[in-house]
Amino acid sequence: MADAATTPKPTLTKTDDGYLVASWAGALNGVATGGQVCMSRIKPGSMSLQVGGTFGSATAVLQGSNDGTNFVTCRMAAAIAIAGTPDAASFTAAGAGKVLDDAFRFYRMSTSGGTNSAVTMLLVAMRD
Repeated sequence: MADAATTPKPTLTKTDDGYLVASWAGALNGVATGGQVCMSRIKPGSMSLQVGGTFGSATAVLQGSNDGTNFVTCRMAAAIAIAGTPDAASFTAAGAGKVLDDAFRFYRMSTSGGTNSAVTMLLVAMRD
């Protein structure tokens, strides 16, 4: 049986060295849809993704949207430990890669399946 649904809030940070960092950490268990972040004014081609934590057979997905309501699964240029569609930003184990779909305005993390999971996601882009 999967853990109860959660809606973790993301943390969005502007670093001193010119990066925008969004993170969803610790609270993603079983079926979850993380809160969305606005990743505007980033340098094209600079977005990367790192996923880790305890998966407990969960699948973690990065999703993007232009309107903040209708989200689709993002694609990766290169990634490690990808499940499903070869270029989908969908992870069943720790991994990282370059995000191809870096032109969406909004991003969020979602998870499905798994028990006793605590998946974290870190989305990083260089500010324009």
